[in-house]
Amino acid sequence: MNKIRLEISYKGTRNYIHGTSLYDEISKYLLEQYDSKTYVNSLVIRKFAHKACDLIITNTPPDNYFASCRINLSERNLSAYLVETDEKIKSRIEYDERPIQVATLVKDKSIIQQNQVVGYSPIEILVSMTKYLHYQIMPKPKIGIWVFVQLDIERPLEKEGLFTVSIEQSIPGRFSASSITQAGNHIGFIRFSVGQS
Repeated sequence: MNKIRLEISYKGTRNYIHGTSLYDEISKYLLEQYDSKTYVNSLVIRKFAHKACDLIITNTPPDNYFASCRINLSERNLSAYLVETDEKIKSRIEYDERPIQVATLVKDKSIIQQNQVVGYSPIEILVSMTKYLHYQIMPKPKIGIWVFVQLDIERPLEKEGLFTVSIEQSIPGRFSASSITQAGNHIGFIRFSVGQS
């Protein structure tokens, strides 16, 4: 078992840990420990976390994990879990999603990235686009907010290459599953659900 404390800040006015922060911090650790071909090909977030988190690489799920991920390492997969600790998060960063939103076009049940956006990671762009699509075409939830809960991809997210996200399945006000293409290639699915932080 390998346990790593992730260095995470709150984003914007949020009082919970953003899923993109989890993905990016795990990816940063993998890049330091393995090679550039290693990536997170699945992330499932079961509930909100508000305090510092440990990444635990193990085949045995801890009792108190709030998220799980699968790591593509060469020709094999590693299982890992995220556990919330008692340590408070001590930092906060500005996070303005408007530059991402203005670089997109909403068409039917899809959102198309039309221009590259500087200063954001691929997962930040992808999640922000998907959230924006939900608030543009779906009724606003009466209780809670649309949040990113799952990502399953067949290849790494690239820094270059424009995204298109298309909602394939949805239960209005509760859940959605959307396909992802990047640079014209289908790479996987992203799921959102309505939750309360």
